[in-house]
Amino acid sequence: MNHNPGYTTTDPAETPMFINEESSLTIIIGQSMFSRKFKAFNPLVRETRDGQTRELGAADTPGRTGGGLIPLYVGDKSED
Repeated sequence: MNHNPGYTTTDPAETPMFINEESSLTIIIGQSMFSRKFKAFNPLVRETRDGQTRELGAADTPGRTGGGLIPLYVGDKSED
């Protein structure tokens, strides 16, 4: 289990907070952005699976002051 607060000193603009490319990833996170200069990360997750890319944006998650909340994201690269 890893618990590290994230902090950015640059504008994330349209950069995803997490990129999941053909791998397994589990995320539980709450994002808050209190800046007049920068916007919160959006999308939160960009996932590429079998050549198809999908995004999970802040509008697709429960609301949180100044950002988004991911109660549980699971991207699983299991072999069938």
